Amino acid sequence: MGAYTSQSMRAMPGHGQQATPALFILALLSSTAFDYVWIGPVPLWLAFAALGLGAMLLEYSGMAKLFRVLSHVGRPILVPWMLFIVVHSAIAIVHGLEPGGIRKSLIYSTAALLLFTMMAVWSSRARFSTVIYAIGAIAILEGAVAIAQTMGVHAAWRIPDLLSAVFPHTDPEASTLVDHIENAGRARGTMQLVHKFNAMQGLMCAILVTVTALGFHIKDAALVRRRFVTLATLLGVIGMALTFSRSTVIGLTLVIVFVTMKRGVTMRRSSAIAFALTALIIAAIIGSVVMNYDDRTASRLTSFSLASRENIERVQFVEIAWNVFKSSILIGDPALSPSGPLAMPIHSVPLRIFIDTGLVGFAFYLFVLMQLARVFWKASRSNDRYVALAGTMGVAAFLMGFIDATTHSSGLLQNDFLQPAIFGMICGLISGRQTVVDVRQNADSAIRPAIPAAPVS
Repeated sequence: MGAYTSQSMRAMPGHGQQATPALFILALLSSTAFDYVWIGPVPLWLAFAALGLGAMLLEYSGMAKLFRVLSHVGRPILVPWMLFIVVHSAIAIVHGLEPGGIRKSLIYSTAALLLFTMMAVWSSRARFSTVIYAIGAIAILEGAVAIAQTMGVHAAWRIPDLLSAVFPHTDPEASTLVDHIENAGRARGTMQLVHKFNAMQGLMCAILVTVTALGFHIKDAALVRRRFVTLATLLGVIGMALTFSRSTVIGLTLVIVFVTMKRGVTMRRSSAIAFALTALIIAAIIGSVVMNYDDRTASRLTSFSLASRENIERVQFVEIAWNVFKSSILIGDPALSPSGPLAMPIHSVPLRIFIDTGLVGFAFYLFVLMQLARVFWKASRSNDRYVALAGTMGVAAFLMGFIDATTHSSGLLQNDFLQPAIFGMICGLISGRQTVVDVRQNADSAIRPAIPAAPVS
């Protein structure tokens, strides 16, 4: 991938005219690192995102930008997503589930869709550097907290308690789970649950690794400083690895392979160093696990036996899914869904959706994922360097998110606000730049002189 000049970046939409970027950055932070914090009757991230979107729409071009983004992502993503919500709710009604549970699920699903849309609208107007600095800052913050937790700093584990004192409506489970997770010895940053923190760091690292690999010019003030991206990547990977989760280690490995094999990638010296250090950190952690194989927490990375404590529950979930397939193939049977440790649902979003909604709901779920992947893949192959970069970020984040969701209880379309925020933001980056490309192409077509027809001899 070639260099990104400041001239090309000045052509980006909204450069120097960003509408309330602080509100949307706070929405991104609160939907990732603090998704359990509520202010009154609404989540903190929803309050920030709604205020930011309202302020944006009051601007002269805000409404036009909203419709432009909706035209880019509406038919391929938003419509299938809304259909999934409707089908999922209809199947829940057929199963006779409690109205309160159905209503809560509908509110959560709709809120995730709104968050996706709001972040897409904002990022379509934002500077690329603003988005990356926000992601990098979150990765650095969470990595530092995870390191402190691993080093035994008790205060680092009590962050949910501190937030509960400031925001009384914060999810009460955030406090009750602290002692259990601290004793488990797996870092979880500022999050309630280890797997949510691990998923967040994984997505952040996938994006940062992509940005690092595709290269930036340090002298170009319009772009992100490479040193910052490298620091954020390294701290992000350390924090992610300290959860001792295999899914994100495997996901990050696939992301690195995908990015480095991408046609046109130029590996500059600092990029090569960043990748080498990243690989070294992963290798060092795995090596320490092998040396301390008896450690129950660390052995998670090296335990592949189907009979081990870490894997036997997941094998049981597959068996349950097969029984559901045989008994209720079309609409599933949520009564067969067990609860694992900490009263969390099945440790696999695809399996959970299949068990709860059968082939009908699962087909809509896969359709949404396929449409999202198609948008990212198509953008990654664009001739425009900026669109291609944003698309490659999307593919990398999608790989990481899907792999993590297959082994954990939350992910896109299921009890999660992290992935909707990140994927919406990347779709907005693609949409914003694609608008510039379309305008330029239309302008070139309008001013291109007509070629006179050859004289007939």
